[in-house]
Amino acid sequence: MAFKRISCSSFCGVYKKGMTLDEKRQFRRLINLDNLASLSDSVFVLDSDDYIVLGCKVPSSCITADPVQSGGSIILMVNDTKQLSRDGNPLDWFNTEVSSFNSSWAACLVDDVCGQVFLARDPIGAQTVYSGHMGDAFIFTSSLTYLQNLGLNLDSDAIGNLLHFLYVPAPLTIFQDVRSILPGESVVYDGNGMQLKYTKQSSEHPDSFQSSQPGDAVERYENLLAETARKHSLSSGTVGLFLSGGKDSSTLAIAAKLAGLDNIVAITLGFSDQSIDEGEDARCVAEHLGIPFRLLRFTEKEYFELWPEVVEALGQPMGDFAVLPVYAAIRKLRNEIDIFWEGSGSDPPFGSPVTREEEWGWILNRRLPLLKALPWESFPLGFSYTTDKLGSILGRPRQEQFVSWNGWSAEEIIHLTGRSLNFSESTLYKLYAECQTPIEHKSRTLEEIWAPNAAYRKIGQSANMQGCLVRFPFLDKKLMHFTRNLPENKRYLDRQSKILIRDVLARHLPENILSKRKGSFIFPKRFILNGRNFEYLRIYLSDNVMKQHGIVDYKVANRYVNEYMQGNQSLEDRIWVLLMLHTWLERRLA
Repeated sequence: MAFKRISCSSFCGVYKKGMTLDEKRQFRRLINLDNLASLSDSVFVLDSDDYIVLGCKVPSSCITADPVQSGGSIILMVNDTKQLSRDGNPLDWFNTEVSSFNSSWAACLVDDVCGQVFLARDPIGAQTVYSGHMGDAFIFTSSLTYLQNLGLNLDSDAIGNLLHFLYVPAPLTIFQDVRSILPGESVVYDGNGMQLKYTKQSSEHPDSFQSSQPGDAVERYENLLAETARKHSLSSGTVGLFLSGGKDSSTLAIAAKLAGLDNIVAITLGFSDQSIDEGEDARCVAEHLGIPFRLLRFTEKEYFELWPEVVEALGQPMGDFAVLPVYAAIRKLRNEIDIFWEGSGSDPPFGSPVTREEEWGWILNRRLPLLKALPWESFPLGFSYTTDKLGSILGRPRQEQFVSWNGWSAEEIIHLTGRSLNFSESTLYKLYAECQTPIEHKSRTLEEIWAPNAAYRKIGQSANMQGCLVRFPFLDKKLMHFTRNLPENKRYLDRQSKILIRDVLARHLPENILSKRKGSFIFPKRFILNGRNFEYLRIYLSDNVMKQHGIVDYKVANRYVNEYMQGNQSLEDRIWVLLMLHTWLERRLA
């Protein structure tokens, strides 16, 4: 039986038996279809007696057929899934179909004959999918932005987790009756009884590419990089590569050259502050490889004025500050660039080696748990890097050793919200109990927690809600399979990570570029927090706004806000997420 795929940057739908025309019109109005249409002239609507699905269609040139490379969402159109499944189990057929998809994707299938909705998310979690209930209707979407006007109740536990972790951990969402589908999970909704069934997709890779094959590992990896670049590129149109000058993005630039692609443009986000500017590092890489280069430097004023739009587009608040420059870049280039490349995704298969201090701290946490009782926050800093680092590790919950955020503590949240939260059931805390070594703990924290909940989401959401696609070439199945099967000394050695990537870089870039020290991307949060004499803090964290929403005790919150405004920079992350939350709440009412 024939079926077709529709590639889109995002989708949203509602399923209800015997839906009336008025109900459909109300749904279209609430999800703000007019605003969606303003972002793209390719808005489409799929309609029947029982469902309505809409989204932003992308050009056929932006999606390949075999295997499917998306970077957005895929809607499968069939009349009757039972005719496609040999054993009469449509979910098995659906899982087989989506398991053939490559890299980052979200999938949706509505079977009007059987009265079922199927949803799935890529195994890495680079794209997002959500499902829930609104009265007696089933709602599903690739972005929570569509649900902001539906009048859904907020989830207090999710907000508490947001304040602590600086993101809402899946399967929670900020909406009480909406659930995030987990990476690699498939869901079927049975309209007869509103039953949801969850299954894990097969992780088996169809191409068994073993690392024991003969030949030099660097040459084979370069061949795979070139093959991956060609698969994730376009036959026509422009690919924008976010290039920082670091190992991952520079490797993708090399992959583009190895593949002979001439439609790549390197894009770098720079700042006037040279201590955090990546512009010159990226320029050196691009010029050496002969890739056209675009340096974007937005002013503090431009970032400040963009803040409300970015927060509203996110769907639910998150604390990753890098979302603002990424959104700004895509917004500026969305009419020039057909698809974006981003260098995330190499960490999971290569692993994340730990420092000596991280290893010691992890072992001490396991063997001497009573050390947690000491007042580490009171110990003076500056004696040595080792003592400072160990104090930092031992001064926080051991399950959170490898997180870099500084959100509100459990005790602070009690005073702030009047609610006590139990994080023991969170994915992060359960993960710690399963880990046997510090490197496993660090690698899984980055791969299973931070990446799908924040790292991928900030750029995927920024692109998809502007009608654009972003791809993560390092998530290519064949490339990841090869990397995971490498000998350990080709993945990490002597506390150095990504040994094979370093070997590739050494073959294509000169020493003066390789020797430059590259740090993490930093966005000055003061642009937003301190801008125009703390204007946003005075607006969105005013007594009236905080009292209106009733999420936090405004008197307690005000003490922290005032302390920050008086110069306590250690509160920056906590004030940032509090501001983002209340900006989002206000934009939801607007």
